[in-house]
Amino acid sequence: MAGGDEPNNLFYNPTSKTWESKPKKDNRWTYGVWNVAKSGVLTLLSDDSSIVQYAFGGLDANSNPIWDAANATVTKLSAFNNLGRVAYDSDTDALYVAGDVFNNNGDFEYGSFMRIKKFPDWSKGNVTASYSIDLPYKDNEYAGVSNYGGGAPVSMDIAGDYIFVIYGMGNIRIMNKSDGALVGTLVQNVNGWSGSDGQVDTHRSMTVTKRTTGEYVVLFENAAWANIMMQRWCPAGDGCFVNGPGGSASGGASGAGAAGAGAATGSGGATGSGSSGSGAKSGAGANAGAANSAAGASDSTSGCGCRVATTAPVSGGFGLASLGLLGTLVSRRRRQARG
Repeated sequence: MAGGDEPNNLFYNPTSKTWESKPKKDNRWTYGVWNVAKSGVLTLLSDDSSIVQYAFGGLDANSNPIWDAANATVTKLSAFNNLGRVAYDSDTDALYVAGDVFNNNGDFEYGSFMRIKKFPDWSKGNVTASYSIDLPYKDNEYAGVSNYGGGAPVSMDIAGDYIFVIYGMGNIRIMNKSDGALVGTLVQNVNGWSGSDGQVDTHRSMTVTKRTTGEYVVLFENAAWANIMMQRWCPAGDGCFVNGPGGSASGGASGAGAAGAGAATGSGGATGSGSSGSGAKSGAGANAGAANSAAGASDSTSGCGCRVATTAPVSGGFGLASLGLLGTLVSRRRRQARG
């Protein structure tokens, strides 16, 4: 799909080895920000704070997806000053939009964003958010000391029951889709690598997939070393890590502290239909349970070297691996996940 002021969307013909053009919906200018839902619906952002959606019409003779302007809709969204990212959940008919910037355009780091809003019943015409999440921004404790985009949210994705937001330093913030509450943060630690300024710097720099085992696989950019990183997460801590299709369980938290008793019970993240306030790393009660959660779960693993998040309600293990373009490095060294 073509972005910017290109009036057409382009589809490749492998037989003629040429690009074939189809008009965009109303010849609209669109960002290079897009999302393809499980149902095949294509969602894009337009220049006048509008959401453009193309219904999926199957595949053409060249195996290109059919997204025709005749089967597209445009919806004006006034809930943000600036639109930044978008994701449509076709299973629940909910649209998740990220936008707004620090100082209202005064500090717009490569298309960053500061808050996320959920719009349920999107296909029925609803444009009222059910909640709003304010995200930490340039928080040194959360995203490191940064003077080049490390402390800003960069990319957003949804999978299963969660919203995932990655920062420029590579830290991944996880929130519950149902109410926006903070779940925890995945922090890198692979052979001493803990992220760097500008490691993640593109709008589609992260994808998240939920496997049938319940495991979440997160692939994301490492521009600093020109490779792709992978994080593996089991929310329930029930040994959902597997070696491959049909493989045996090889990890996951299994101690008492990891599942239940030691978990913190914060409630931060989002509040109702309005803004969540400061967007702090943890909610009321989370700090009180953090120490117990860490103490009870840090060594309660079964082969994966994991630790549960130390703020917000989490009962699971975190595992991390790195896949480099110059080779493959898999590490199960202990790392910390914090909220």
